[in-house]
Amino acid sequence: MKTKITRLLLSAVLMMCCTMRANADLILDDSGYYQLSVKDDLILFADYVNGKNGQNPHPDANAILMADITVNTDVLDSSGKLNSGKNFDAWTPIGGHNVDYSGEFNGNGHTISGLYFNDPNTNNVGLFGKLVGNAHIHDLGINDSYFYGKNHVGGICGDFASGRI
Repeated sequence: MKTKITRLLLSAVLMMCCTMRANADLILDDSGYYQLSVKDDLILFADYVNGKNGQNPHPDANAILMADITVNTDVLDSSGKLNSGKNFDAWTPIGGHNVDYSGEFNGNGHTISGLYFNDPNTNNVGLFGKLVGNAHIHDLGINDSYFYGKNHVGGICGDFASGRI
């Protein structure tokens, strides 16, 4: 009996000390930031903010990069032009299509590489589609990425209504 109680208490302590899992496999830390470490985390975060797959949108969700993330490799050639003839995973901007991002995205000194977006009929294109309100993007680099859209296209964000970068 004493062993069972000890195991229950240990399990309860471990549950309280560990981070919570939310939105499939995103890790939410104690301060309310989703920890992004790999490509799938970044995609899940974009889906969560944008309200994809039947979710409600969460435009004010916060995130922190825990490592450099590569979405695609060799998007650009040595002269900085698009590497044609390759199939890249297309990027869906965080916010910008009916959802404007207003959260904090802390790059934590890391980079995101290999973002690819190529649709001449789409506005608000970049890592973020549109920033509004108290949006705050910082300590972040974007490398080896290609963005092509109709209007409001940029590396960090396509449309900047308000916030801080």
